[in-house]
This record gives sequence, C-alpha cells and structure tokens, in this order.
Amino acid sequence: MAEFLDVTLMERRANTNIPQDEWMAYLVQSTRANKPWHQLVRELMTADGTDDDPRAAVRFLIDRGSEPNMVTRDVGRVVFGRDMQCAQCHDHPLIDDYLQVDYHGLFAFFAAGSELKIKEGDKERVYYAERAGNDAQFESVFVKGIRHLTGPRAIGDVEVVEPFFVPGDEYDTPPADNTRPAPKFSRRAKLAELATSGTNRASAAS
Repeated sequence: MAEFLDVTLMERRANTNIPQDEWMAYLVQSTRANKPWHQLVRELMTADGTDDDPRAAVRFLIDRGSEPNMVTRDVGRVVFGRDMQCAQCHDHPLIDDYLQVDYHGLFAFFAAGSELKIKEGDKERVYYAERAGNDAQFESVFVKGIRHLTGPRAIGDVEVVEPFFVPGDEYDTPPADNTRPAPKFSRRAKLAELATSGTNRASAAS
C-alpha cells in the first residue's frame, strides 16, 4: 500500500529534498496506523517542512519545486480526480463543468507559495513558504484581451471569503531573510479543510 501511495502521489519523481527512505517510512507508518485518506491529504497539503509535520509530508510540495502550476495540476488529479491541465488556458471545449475559473481558483491557493532555503549551521534546508495570497488573473486563449479575476475556490465550489487584514498586518511571522513567513490566514489550510470535510463532491478525500 505504501508503494502504491508513493507512485500515486509522486509518480516516480526524483528525491530532490526528502530522501526516499524517509518518505517511505512516513507512508509505511501511515498505512500501518490505518490513517484515513483525508487525514493523509490534509498533512500533505499543509506541510511546510518542519520536523513536527512530520517533515517527510512536505515532499509532495517541495519535490515538485513548489511550482504553483505543477502543484495545482497534481492536486487537481490526485485529490479532486480531475485533470485540469487544459483548463489552465481555456474552458474545456466538450465538458461543461471543466472550467478555467476552477483551475485558477485552485491555483490561487498555491500561487503565493514557493521553495525557501534556510541556512542552518553549515547546512541548507528546504521548506515550503506560504505568503499572503492575491486574486488570480487569467484570460482564455480563445478570447484575448478579457481579463478575469478569482480568489481561491475549490473545484466546483464557491470563492472563499477571506478575513480582511489591514495592509502590513497579514502575517503572524512576516517574510524576512532566513525566516519562514506565516500568514494569519492560510489558504492551504483552508483548501485542506474544503477538500477533506466531506462537502466537496469532486474531492476524493471527502
């Protein structure tokens, strides 16, 4: 089962930041504990790489380079069961509910995330850094010149209503050199909640 999860989640990607032994130990421990799929998904989507995550869970994000479009596409497939890649550029020409706004709504949860390397003694460690997000802008390749905006929204769901913060007050830990930022409102944590709470029809983790 752990091998199945490894291939499903990481598709034989190279172990760039998290050793395979550490990753497999995490999956084996999860399966032996009979950890539910929704709990595993929540851990993978909210991990940042600290030791108390557990750290291995962050591999899902940082061994994809924390690249927002790649993470969006793979969360769409693995968690929501939809290959949304073509919807990055336009609504699906044949399927009514494969919409560009769904892709970019999902993208908005990860758009402000990035890989963060922090010097720790004589070593450098990689973390996932989440910053306060903005609305995602997009336009269809078939209709040039018309810009659209969306805030974060799970596939097939409504846009998330986020708390308002005065500019400059969005963080518990503001971005700084060699420091992991911590926004007061975590879009990733909200997506993990929406994807695993049983309220989203598309999510395989509900």
